Amino acid sequence: TSSDVVHVLELSAESNVSLVARRTDGVTEPLFLGVHGASCGVDAAQSCASGTPAFLNRTLPAGTYHVVVESIAGFAGPYALTALVTAP
Repeated sequence: TSSDVVHVLELSAESNVSLVARRTDGVTEPLFLGVHGASCGVDAAQSCASGTPAFLNRTLPAGTYHVVVESIAGFAGPYALTALVTAP
């Protein structure tokens, strides 16, 4: 994958987090979405998704997370990232 973009998500309390990364340019190649804790404590197998759109829903403890959006080389382009954070 290429063209990584990193967003920071800070949670002050345990929360249910739903993330959707969706292409806005009509390209049908998948996006890759990952959530990683600052201490790498989040299991990678539990925190990654891909698709068109890429959707991820997890309950996460309070802390700082890095949300990574990637695409396949040659298919980098605009996307929208939507985050919904609610009580678990």
